[in-house]
Amino acid sequence: SCPCPLAELPKALVVTSITKLSLKGLKGLEYLPTELVMLSSLSDFSISCCYDLKSLADVQLPSSLKSFEIWDCNKLESLPKDMESLTHLVYLNLIRCQRLICFPGSSLPTSLRTLQVHDCNRWEFPISIERMKHTCLEYLELWRTSGQIGRA
Repeated sequence: SCPCPLAELPKALVVTSITKLSLKGLKGLEYLPTELVMLSSLSDFSISCCYDLKSLADVQLPSSLKSFEIWDCNKLESLPKDMESLTHLVYLNLIRCQRLICFPGSSLPTSLRTLQVHDCNRWEFPISIERMKHTCLEYLELWRTSGQIGRA
């Protein structure tokens, strides 16, 4: 846990050889640097207990990402806009993100095999069953969400 308030992560954090990155309990963290895309070796990324994190909409994640988990980020309202371009993403887990509303875009990443959404009370799933047929999705778990599933 970082004892000092931190509005955003330092850009110097971007080291291309990092394969796993876990951000936990960073008080005051509201935004992530858009340069995360430069972490070209990143395969596992988790964010937890960053209670002030508001948005990931402008964050570009590296295409090498395979696993992405977000836990207990109560103010988080949006995921990165380019999620469907994550061609290696296999696992996405979203837990207790009360303000998170939906998956961005109209498609899931085609490589996604597991999607778990727990205790995200406002979550809607705007992606239609028809569009999900074009993915590798094997496991979908929606638990304590609004239960809305796309029809388009």
